[in-house]
Amino acid sequence: MHRHVRRPTMGGISIRRAIHRLFGALGSAEPPIEDRDRAEADLDRTTDILSAIIQSSPVATQAFALDRTVTIWNPASERLFGWTADELIGRTLPSEMTPDDERATSIARIERTIGGATVEGDRVRRLTKSGDMRWIDIYAAPLRNRAGQPIGVVGQLIDVTDRVELEARLLQAQKMEVVGLLASGLAHDFSNTLAVAGGFATLIAEASTEPEIRSDARAILDVVERARGVSRQLLSFARGSDKSSGPVDIRHVVEGILPLLRQLIGPAIRIDTQLPDEPMIARIDAGQLDQALINLAINARDAMLGGGRLVIAVSSIGRRGSTIEIAVHDSGVGIAPEVQARMFEPFFTTKELGKGSGLGLSMVRGFAAGAGGDVAVDSTVGRGSTFSIRLPRVSQPPKAAG
Repeated sequence: MHRHVRRPTMGGISIRRAIHRLFGALGSAEPPIEDRDRAEADLDRTTDILSAIIQSSPVATQAFALDRTVTIWNPASERLFGWTADELIGRTLPSEMTPDDERATSIARIERTIGGATVEGDRVRRLTKSGDMRWIDIYAAPLRNRAGQPIGVVGQLIDVTDRVELEARLLQAQKMEVVGLLASGLAHDFSNTLAVAGGFATLIAEASTEPEIRSDARAILDVVERARGVSRQLLSFARGSDKSSGPVDIRHVVEGILPLLRQLIGPAIRIDTQLPDEPMIARIDAGQLDQALINLAINARDAMLGGGRLVIAVSSIGRRGSTIEIAVHDSGVGIAPEVQARMFEPFFTTKELGKGSGLGLSMVRGFAAGAGGDVAVDSTVGRGSTFSIRLPRVSQPPKAAG
Protein backbone atom coordinates (compact mmCIF):
# COMPACT_ATOMS: atom_id res chain seq x y z
CA MET A 1 0.00 0.00 0.00
CA HIS A 2 1.41 3.35 -0.99
CA ARG A 3 1.79 5.78 1.93
CA HIS A 4 1.56 9.47 1.27
CA VAL A 5 4.57 11.22 2.81
CA ARG A 6 4.26 14.93 3.48
CA ARG A 7 7.16 16.75 1.91
CA PRO A 8 8.87 19.71 3.66
CA THR A 9 7.45 22.92 2.30
CA MET A 10 8.89 26.40 2.08
CA GLY A 11 6.36 29.16 1.54
CA GLY A 12 3.65 26.81 0.25
CA ILE A 13 5.87 25.35 -2.47
CA SER A 14 7.90 22.27 -1.62
CA ILE A 15 11.62 22.10 -2.22
CA ARG A 16 10.91 18.80 -3.95
CA ARG A 17 8.45 20.45 -6.32
CA ALA A 18 10.86 23.30 -7.05
CA ILE A 19 13.67 20.87 -7.88
CA HIS A 20 11.28 18.72 -9.90
CA ARG A 21 10.36 21.74 -12.00
CA LEU A 22 14.02 22.60 -12.53
CA PHE A 23 14.75 19.07 -13.71
CA GLY A 24 11.67 19.14 -15.90
CA ALA A 25 12.86 22.32 -17.55
CA LEU A 26 16.22 20.74 -18.30
CA GLY A 27 14.62 18.18 -20.61
CA SER A 28 13.79 19.28 -24.16
CA ALA A 29 12.30 16.05 -25.50
CA GLU A 30 9.63 13.66 -24.19
CA PRO A 31 11.18 10.28 -23.32
CA PRO A 32 9.78 7.19 -24.99
CA ILE A 33 6.57 5.84 -23.43
CA GLU A 34 8.24 2.63 -22.23
CA ASP A 35 10.97 4.61 -20.36
CA ARG A 36 8.68 7.20 -18.81
CA ASP A 37 7.93 5.35 -15.58
CA ARG A 38 11.59 4.54 -15.00
CA ALA A 39 12.57 8.16 -15.68
CA GLU A 40 9.88 9.44 -13.34
CA ALA A 41 11.07 7.11 -10.59
CA ASP A 42 14.69 8.16 -11.08
CA LEU A 43 13.67 11.81 -11.06
CA ASP A 44 11.72 11.32 -7.83
CA ARG A 45 14.68 9.68 -6.14
CA THR A 46 17.10 12.36 -7.30
CA THR A 47 14.68 15.08 -6.28
CA ASP A 48 14.29 13.57 -2.82
CA ILE A 49 18.06 13.41 -2.34
CA LEU A 50 18.64 16.99 -3.53
CA SER A 51 15.73 18.23 -1.44
CA ALA A 52 17.21 16.62 1.68
CA ILE A 53 20.67 18.06 0.91
CA ILE A 54 19.33 21.59 0.43
CA GLN A 55 17.04 21.33 3.45
CA SER A 56 19.80 20.19 5.81
CA SER A 57 22.69 22.20 4.36
CA PRO A 58 24.29 24.62 6.84
CA VAL A 59 25.04 26.94 3.91
CA ALA A 60 22.45 29.41 2.65
CA THR A 61 21.28 28.00 -0.70
CA GLN A 62 19.01 29.92 -3.03
CA ALA A 63 17.68 29.73 -6.57
CA PHE A 64 16.03 32.36 -8.76
CA ALA A 65 14.02 32.26 -11.95
CA LEU A 66 14.73 34.56 -14.87
CA ASP A 67 12.22 37.09 -13.55
CA ARG A 68 14.24 37.20 -10.29
CA THR A 69 11.53 35.46 -8.27
CA VAL A 70 12.84 33.14 -5.57
CA THR A 71 12.31 29.42 -6.21
CA ILE A 72 14.47 27.97 -3.42
CA TRP A 73 15.22 29.55 -0.02
CA ASN A 74 16.48 26.93 2.41
CA PRO A 75 16.42 27.02 6.26
CA ALA A 76 20.06 28.20 6.37
CA SER A 77 18.99 31.24 4.32
CA GLU A 78 16.22 31.88 6.83
CA ARG A 79 18.66 31.72 9.75
CA LEU A 80 21.21 33.96 8.06
CA PHE A 81 18.98 36.69 6.68
CA GLY A 82 15.85 36.51 8.84
CA TRP A 83 13.27 36.31 6.05
CA THR A 84 11.33 33.05 5.91
CA ALA A 85 10.73 31.00 2.80
CA ASP A 86 7.00 31.69 3.09
CA GLU A 87 7.80 35.40 2.76
CA LEU A 88 10.01 35.04 -0.31
CA ILE A 89 9.16 32.00 -2.43
CA GLY A 90 7.49 33.26 -5.60
CA ARG A 91 8.53 36.84 -4.86
CA THR A 92 11.61 38.90 -5.62
CA LEU A 93 14.24 39.54 -2.95
CA PRO A 94 13.56 42.52 -0.67
CA SER A 95 15.36 45.59 -2.00
CA GLU A 96 16.59 46.47 1.51
CA MET A 97 18.65 43.27 1.58
CA THR A 98 21.26 44.84 -0.71
CA PRO A 99 22.97 48.11 0.33
CA ASP A 100 22.27 50.99 -2.03
CA ASP A 101 25.87 51.24 -3.19
CA GLU A 102 25.97 47.55 -4.18
CA ARG A 103 22.66 47.21 -6.06
CA ALA A 104 24.02 48.03 -9.51
CA THR A 105 26.89 45.58 -9.02
CA SER A 106 24.46 42.89 -7.81
CA ILE A 107 22.23 43.26 -10.88
CA ALA A 108 25.25 43.11 -13.18
CA ARG A 109 26.49 39.95 -11.40
CA ILE A 110 23.13 38.21 -11.93
CA GLU A 111 23.12 39.19 -15.60
CA ARG A 112 26.64 37.78 -16.07
CA THR A 113 25.66 34.55 -14.34
CA ILE A 114 22.55 34.10 -16.49
CA GLY A 115 24.82 34.69 -19.47
CA GLY A 116 27.00 31.72 -18.47
CA ALA A 117 29.56 33.08 -16.02
CA THR A 118 30.18 31.50 -12.62
CA VAL A 119 30.70 33.44 -9.42
CA GLU A 120 33.49 32.09 -7.23
CA GLY A 121 33.65 33.84 -3.89
CA ASP A 122 32.69 37.43 -4.65
CA ARG A 123 32.69 39.20 -1.28
CA VAL A 124 29.70 41.47 -0.76
CA ARG A 125 27.75 43.16 2.00
CA ARG A 126 24.17 42.16 2.69
CA LEU A 127 21.61 43.32 5.24
CA THR A 128 19.42 41.04 7.35
CA LYS A 129 15.73 41.61 7.98
CA SER A 130 16.64 43.26 11.30
CA GLY A 131 19.12 45.60 9.56
CA ASP A 132 22.37 43.94 10.65
CA MET A 133 25.18 44.06 8.08
CA ARG A 134 26.83 40.76 7.14
CA TRP A 135 29.82 40.04 4.90
CA ILE A 136 28.98 37.31 2.39
CA ASP A 137 31.01 35.24 -0.09
CA ILE A 138 28.83 34.35 -3.09
CA TYR A 139 29.22 31.19 -5.19
CA ALA A 140 26.72 31.00 -8.06
CA ALA A 141 26.18 29.34 -11.42
CA PRO A 142 23.61 29.56 -14.23
CA LEU A 143 20.77 27.10 -14.62
CA ARG A 144 20.18 26.09 -18.26
CA ASN A 145 18.10 23.44 -19.94
CA ARG A 146 19.50 20.91 -22.39
CA ALA A 147 18.85 23.28 -25.24
CA GLY A 148 21.14 25.79 -23.63
CA GLN A 149 18.38 28.18 -22.71
CA PRO A 150 18.75 29.98 -19.36
CA ILE A 151 16.11 29.19 -16.75
CA GLY A 152 17.60 30.85 -13.69
CA VAL A 153 20.47 31.06 -11.21
CA VAL A 154 21.43 28.91 -8.24
CA GLY A 155 23.86 30.04 -5.56
CA GLN A 156 25.29 29.51 -2.12
CA LEU A 157 26.02 32.40 0.22
CA ILE A 158 28.60 31.88 2.97
CA ASP A 159 28.63 34.19 5.99
CA VAL A 160 32.24 35.34 6.52
CA THR A 161 31.51 38.27 8.86
CA ASP A 162 33.54 36.82 11.74
CA ARG A 163 36.48 36.15 9.40
CA VAL A 164 36.40 39.69 8.00
CA GLU A 165 36.33 41.18 11.50
CA LEU A 166 39.21 38.95 12.60
CA GLU A 167 41.25 39.95 9.55
CA ALA A 168 40.56 43.61 10.33
CA ARG A 169 41.75 43.16 13.92
CA LEU A 170 44.91 41.39 12.75
CA LEU A 171 45.62 44.15 10.25
CA GLN A 172 45.05 46.75 12.95
CA ALA A 173 47.44 44.90 15.27
CA GLN A 174 50.10 44.84 12.55
CA LYS A 175 49.67 48.56 11.93
CA MET A 176 49.90 49.31 15.64
CA GLU A 177 53.10 47.27 15.84
CA VAL A 178 54.58 49.42 13.08
CA VAL A 179 53.35 52.55 14.86
CA GLY A 180 54.97 51.32 18.08
CA LEU A 181 58.34 50.89 16.40
CA LEU A 182 58.03 54.30 14.76
CA ALA A 183 56.97 55.93 18.04
CA SER A 184 59.91 54.39 19.88
CA GLY A 185 62.41 55.73 17.33
CA LEU A 186 60.79 59.15 17.29
CA ALA A 187 60.78 59.31 21.10
CA HIS A 188 64.50 58.61 21.32
CA ASP A 189 65.40 61.15 18.63
CA PHE A 190 63.01 63.67 20.17
CA SER A 191 64.55 63.17 23.62
CA ASN A 192 68.04 63.81 22.26
CA THR A 193 66.89 67.05 20.61
CA LEU A 194 65.14 68.15 23.80
CA ALA A 195 68.26 67.47 25.83
CA VAL A 196 70.23 69.84 23.62
CA ALA A 197 67.51 72.52 23.71
CA GLY A 198 67.16 72.18 27.48
CA GLY A 199 70.92 72.39 27.96
CA PHE A 200 71.22 75.63 26.00
CA ALA A 201 68.21 77.12 27.82
CA THR A 202 69.82 76.26 31.17
CA LEU A 203 73.11 77.87 30.15
CA ILE A 204 71.30 81.03 29.04
CA ALA A 205 69.32 81.20 32.28
CA GLU A 206 72.48 80.80 34.38
CA ALA A 207 74.72 83.10 32.36
CA SER A 208 72.39 86.03 31.74
CA THR A 209 71.86 88.82 34.24
CA GLU A 210 68.90 90.35 32.37
CA PRO A 211 65.55 89.38 33.96
CA GLU A 212 63.72 89.30 30.61
CA ILE A 213 66.21 86.88 29.06
CA ARG A 214 66.21 84.68 32.16
CA SER A 215 62.39 84.64 32.07
CA ASP A 216 62.40 83.63 28.39
CA ALA A 217 64.92 80.87 29.11
CA ARG A 218 62.76 79.51 31.93
CA ALA A 219 59.76 79.55 29.57
CA ILE A 220 61.80 77.48 27.11
CA LEU A 221 62.66 75.04 29.90
CA ASP A 222 58.95 74.71 30.77
CA VAL A 223 58.14 73.88 27.13
CA VAL A 224 61.02 71.40 27.01
CA GLU A 225 59.73 69.67 30.14
CA ARG A 226 56.24 69.41 28.66
CA ALA A 227 57.73 68.00 25.46
CA ARG A 228 59.64 65.43 27.52
CA GLY A 229 56.28 64.31 28.87
CA VAL A 230 55.08 63.77 25.30
CA SER A 231 58.25 61.80 24.60
CA ARG A 232 57.56 59.58 27.64
CA GLN A 233 54.03 59.01 26.36
CA LEU A 234 55.39 57.95 22.98
CA LEU A 235 57.69 55.43 24.66
CA SER A 236 54.84 54.16 26.80
CA PHE A 237 52.68 53.78 23.70
CA ALA A 238 55.47 51.93 21.89
CA ARG A 239 55.99 49.50 24.78
CA GLY A 240 52.28 48.88 25.24
CA SER A 241 52.44 49.59 28.96
CA ASP A 242 52.40 52.52 31.31
CA LYS A 243 54.03 52.37 34.73
CA SER A 244 52.96 55.92 35.58
CA SER A 245 49.23 55.20 35.67
CA GLY A 246 47.33 55.60 38.92
CA PRO A 247 44.00 56.78 40.32
CA VAL A 248 43.24 60.21 38.84
CA ASP A 249 40.19 62.47 39.15
CA ILE A 250 39.14 63.08 35.55
CA ARG A 251 37.57 66.42 36.50
CA HIS A 252 40.94 67.81 37.59
CA VAL A 253 42.58 66.73 34.33
CA VAL A 254 39.89 68.49 32.27
CA GLU A 255 40.14 71.67 34.36
CA GLY A 256 43.94 71.64 34.16
CA ILE A 257 44.10 71.29 30.38
CA LEU A 258 41.46 73.97 29.60
CA PRO A 259 43.87 76.96 29.38
CA LEU A 260 46.06 75.12 26.87
CA LEU A 261 43.04 73.99 24.82
CA ARG A 262 41.79 77.58 24.60
CA GLN A 263 45.17 78.67 23.27
CA LEU A 264 45.22 75.85 20.72
CA ILE A 265 41.76 76.30 19.21
CA GLY A 266 41.59 80.12 19.30
CA PRO A 267 38.97 82.67 20.35
CA ALA A 268 36.49 81.88 17.55
CA ILE A 269 35.52 78.63 19.29
CA ARG A 270 33.82 78.65 22.67
CA ILE A 271 34.76 75.89 25.12
CA ASP A 272 32.27 74.80 27.77
CA THR A 273 32.62 72.05 30.35
CA GLN A 274 30.04 69.95 32.15
CA LEU A 275 31.62 68.41 35.23
CA PRO A 276 29.84 66.52 38.03
CA ASP A 277 30.15 67.39 41.70
CA GLU A 278 31.32 63.91 42.71
CA PRO A 279 34.85 62.59 42.00
CA MET A 280 35.34 60.69 38.76
CA ILE A 281 38.32 58.45 39.49
CA ALA A 282 40.01 56.28 36.81
CA ARG A 283 43.36 54.51 36.80
CA ILE A 284 45.17 56.30 33.99
CA ASP A 285 48.21 58.40 33.13
CA ALA A 286 46.92 61.97 33.34
CA GLY A 287 49.44 63.04 30.70
CA GLN A 288 48.01 60.60 28.19
CA LEU A 289 44.50 61.91 28.82
CA ASP A 290 45.86 65.42 28.29
CA GLN A 291 47.23 64.35 24.93
CA ALA A 292 43.97 62.60 23.98
CA LEU A 293 41.95 65.73 24.75
CA ILE A 294 44.41 67.87 22.80
CA ASN A 295 44.07 65.58 19.76
CA LEU A 296 40.27 65.68 19.93
CA ALA A 297 40.23 69.45 20.41
CA ILE A 298 42.50 70.04 17.40
CA ASN A 299 40.30 67.81 15.23
CA ALA A 300 37.24 69.71 16.46
CA ARG A 301 38.94 73.03 15.64
CA ASP A 302 39.62 71.84 12.09
CA ALA A 303 35.92 70.88 11.76
CA MET A 304 34.77 74.37 12.87
CA LEU A 305 36.77 76.70 10.62
CA GLY A 306 34.13 79.41 10.91
CA GLY A 307 33.92 79.13 14.67
CA GLY A 308 31.61 77.15 16.89
CA ARG A 309 31.25 75.49 20.28
CA LEU A 310 33.23 72.71 21.93
CA VAL A 311 31.78 70.95 24.96
CA ILE A 312 33.69 68.57 27.23
CA ALA A 313 31.29 66.66 29.47
CA VAL A 314 32.25 64.15 32.16
CA SER A 315 29.65 61.77 33.55
CA SER A 316 29.14 58.29 34.94
CA ILE A 317 27.30 55.69 32.86
CA GLY A 318 26.68 51.98 32.97
CA ARG A 319 25.46 49.82 35.79
CA ARG A 320 25.75 51.73 39.07
CA GLY A 321 27.93 54.32 37.35
CA SER A 322 30.77 51.85 36.80
CA THR A 323 32.08 53.68 33.71
CA ILE A 324 33.31 57.24 33.28
CA GLU A 325 32.43 58.87 29.97
CA ILE A 326 34.40 61.87 28.72
CA ALA A 327 32.36 63.23 25.81
CA VAL A 328 33.94 65.82 23.51
CA HIS A 329 31.26 67.38 21.30
CA ASP A 330 31.77 69.92 18.53
CA SER A 331 29.33 71.83 16.32
CA GLY A 332 31.41 71.25 13.20
CA VAL A 333 30.79 69.79 9.77
CA GLY A 334 30.43 66.19 10.93
CA ILE A 335 32.11 63.05 9.61
CA ALA A 336 30.99 61.03 6.59
CA PRO A 337 30.19 57.32 7.24
CA GLU A 338 33.01 56.10 4.98
CA VAL A 339 35.51 58.19 6.97
CA GLN A 340 34.10 56.97 10.30
CA ALA A 341 34.81 53.41 9.19
CA ARG A 342 38.56 54.15 8.89
CA MET A 343 39.37 57.14 11.07
CA PHE A 344 40.93 55.14 13.92
CA GLU A 345 43.37 53.43 11.55
CA PRO A 346 47.00 54.51 12.03
CA PHE A 347 48.17 56.97 9.34
CA PHE A 348 44.65 57.46 7.95
CA THR A 349 43.87 61.15 7.53
CA THR A 350 41.66 63.36 5.38
CA LYS A 351 43.89 66.38 5.94
CA GLU A 352 46.28 67.80 3.39
CA LEU A 353 49.85 66.57 3.24
CA GLY A 354 51.82 68.09 6.08
CA LYS A 355 48.73 69.01 8.13
CA GLY A 356 48.07 65.69 9.79
CA SER A 357 49.95 62.47 10.55
CA GLY A 358 46.89 60.25 10.90
CA LEU A 359 48.06 59.12 14.34
CA GLY A 360 45.93 61.34 16.58
CA LEU A 361 42.79 59.21 16.81
CA SER A 362 44.71 55.93 16.85
CA MET A 363 46.62 57.21 19.88
CA VAL A 364 43.35 58.25 21.54
CA ARG A 365 42.03 54.74 21.04
CA GLY A 366 45.35 53.26 22.21
CA PHE A 367 45.18 55.32 25.41
CA ALA A 368 41.60 54.23 26.12
CA ALA A 369 42.32 50.57 25.38
CA GLY A 370 45.43 50.64 27.58
CA ALA A 371 43.27 51.87 30.46
CA GLY A 372 40.71 49.10 29.91
CA GLY A 373 38.21 51.30 28.09
CA ASP A 374 37.21 52.25 24.57
CA VAL A 375 36.26 55.14 22.30
CA ALA A 376 32.94 55.68 20.52
CA VAL A 377 31.93 58.26 17.94
CA ASP A 378 28.53 59.67 17.02
CA SER A 379 28.56 62.00 14.04
CA THR A 380 26.18 63.24 11.37
CA VAL A 381 27.32 65.30 8.40
CA GLY A 382 26.33 68.90 8.98
CA ARG A 383 25.41 68.35 12.65
CA GLY A 384 28.73 67.93 14.44
CA SER A 385 30.51 65.08 16.17
CA THR A 386 30.81 63.57 19.63
CA PHE A 387 33.80 61.46 20.64
CA SER A 388 33.27 59.56 23.89
CA ILE A 389 36.21 58.15 25.84
CA ARG A 390 34.90 55.51 28.26
CA LEU A 391 37.06 54.37 31.16
CA PRO A 392 36.50 51.97 34.06
CA ARG A 393 35.69 53.86 37.24
CA VAL A 394 37.61 52.98 40.42
CA SER A 395 36.94 53.80 44.06
CA GLN A 396 40.54 54.61 45.03
CA PRO A 397 41.36 58.22 45.97
CA PRO A 398 43.33 60.17 43.36
CA LYS A 399 47.05 60.78 43.62
CA ALA A 400 48.03 63.68 45.83
CA ALA A 401 49.02 66.79 43.92
CA GLY A 402 52.75 67.33 43.58
